[in-house]
Amino acid sequence: MREEGDMTASATKESVNERCALSPKFLPGDSYAGMLLLAANIAYWMLAGAYTPFLSAYFTAIGLSATQTGVLLTIQPLAVIFIQPLWARLSDRTGKRKLVLSFLVAASAVSVLLYYLGIRFATVLFATVVFSLFFSALLPLCDALVIDGCSTHGVEFARVRMGGGR
Repeated sequence: MREEGDMTASATKESVNERCALSPKFLPGDSYAGMLLLAANIAYWMLAGAYTPFLSAYFTAIGLSATQTGVLLTIQPLAVIFIQPLWARLSDRTGKRKLVLSFLVAASAVSVLLYYLGIRFATVLFATVVFSLFFSALLPLCDALVIDGCSTHGVEFARVRMGGGR
């Protein structure tokens, strides 16, 4: 016999699967929609993986102090807290998530070039702030689109997030 908490969790999972008519066996090759959703998810994580882990090494390599590097690395989390909700509100109010996400991708790509302006702390600070204004909202908007697409096409979001698999 299950405890009440177990039943609730199980019923919730079953009701979500029934409501969204989700395929329990999504693999990347199972559907074209699943492949597109997986590609969108992979594209974000490749971008984040190419940029994020090397920031502190880059800042050190251009001669910034540990304190300056620490200040620069706190900008992205602050942007997530204070700026990201503004982009989400714009996306929700206009109903044009794809357009807002496309703008943010383009603005992130252009603003990352600001790092080439110089290696002084003030210049790098400016580049980091501008880049963070756009980059910080990419993941939640991308996730929102992928979740909507998963629901529409009957694909489990968890399987897309994990790259397919059983």
